Amino acid sequence: MPEFVTEQVEAIARLRLLVAVLGGAGHAKWWRTEFLTPAGLRFLERLYPRTSPLAALRATGVAARTIHDSSIGRGGVYHLFRLPEPLEMELQALAGSGLFDEAVRELVPSLDSRDVLLAQFDALSPELPESEPGPQRIGTVRDLRRDSLMGRWAGAYVHAFRNGYRAFPYVEAERAL
Repeated sequence: MPEFVTEQVEAIARLRLLVAVLGGAGHAKWWRTEFLTPAGLRFLERLYPRTSPLAALRATGVAARTIHDSSIGRGGVYHLFRLPEPLEMELQALAGSGLFDEAVRELVPSLDSRDVLLAQFDALSPELPESEPGPQRIGTVRDLRRDSLMGRWAGAYVHAFRNGYRAFPYVEAERAL
C-alpha cells in the first residue's frame, strides 16, 4: 500500500478525533468513555502529564473500535477506528509528532459545545452527503486515498450526530479474483 499524502492522514486523524469526542459519554453516548471531556483530560494529566491528550484519544479509540467492530464486523472491512496497518502506522507517526496533543488542546475550550464540534466537520470536506443509520459501505480500501471518501465518511458521522442515530461507515478490503 503506497504512502498517503500527509494532508489525507491529518484529515483522517482530525475526523477520528471529532468522532471520538462526539461519540463519547459527553455527547452522543455511543460509547461510555469520558476521557475526551475537560474532567477526563484533567484526570489523565495526573497520570500522563506530557501525553494526556494522546492517551485520552487512544483510550476512547479502543471503545469506539469495539462498538464499530460489533456493528460492522471485522472480516474484510475497515472503519475509522481500525484502518489498514500501513495507514495506522502513519497515524501513529503523526501522533508522535504532537499533532493529536495540539488538536485536542485546540478543542478543549469547545469540548462541551456540540454545535462548535459539529461545525468542525465542514472544514474536513466541502460536501457532506446524507447518511443512514447503521453500518454503511462507503467504498473500498483503494478509496482511502481519494479525497471524495473524506466527504462520505464525515457526512455519515455528522448527519448521525445531528439527527440522533448511530452510523458506522466502512470500506471493504479489495478482493482477489
